[in-house]
Amino acid sequence: MHGAGADATNYGPAAADTAEVSRVVAEEPCGERPLPDLHRYARMCAPSGVRMIGTLVARRRESGHMGTSARAGARSDQAFRAQGLQEFAGWIEDLLRARGYEIDSPRGGGRSKLADDAGVHRAAVSRLLQRQSMPDLETMRRIAAVLGVPLREMLIRSGRLTEDDLPLAGAGRPAAEAGAAPLSPEEAACRMGVPPELRGLFAQVARQFLPEAG
Repeated sequence: MHGAGADATNYGPAAADTAEVSRVVAEEPCGERPLPDLHRYARMCAPSGVRMIGTLVARRRESGHMGTSARAGARSDQAFRAQGLQEFAGWIEDLLRARGYEIDSPRGGGRSKLADDAGVHRAAVSRLLQRQSMPDLETMRRIAAVLGVPLREMLIRSGRLTEDDLPLAGAGRPAAEAGAAPLSPEEAACRMGVPPELRGLFAQVARQFLPEAG
């Protein structure tokens, strides 16, 4: 005859065992370690233990799906950046060859010459041409000046900005009235609808093409 004592022997204190299952759920949300002995927990705290174990399995499955999606998204983003770097570096190499820089021979010295002409670190040039990393804004500005390329085009080709981020001055707008005071780069950025977070960069780029005051 099975009494209350038999139930206690088979299932144990339900509250304590349910708490143990809850601890396992809390401590192992990412599915990095193998599941504990589910049958043991089922025996200890059924039927509440079965529900808790179902929650544990569901959470692990959900966590696994989320982790897979995040990893896939990261790989896609990394591939997109790598493709952009590949195309940008290829464009720079074509410009260098057209301007007489010998970059195809290890002893040609074209990379070092570009770095010296532009006043930038040779490592920055090497990392770009080896498709390792994009140069920073100042390095781009100096290289653009040496190669005779508008900085706007270089920034767009590098993927740092888009054509919408750096609209051409006066595009689709009437000419300024005669005698009107010229706009500052900051005012122009505001009137042209450049996003606030990009106006400083827009002004910095625009000043590269303004005549020296004096």
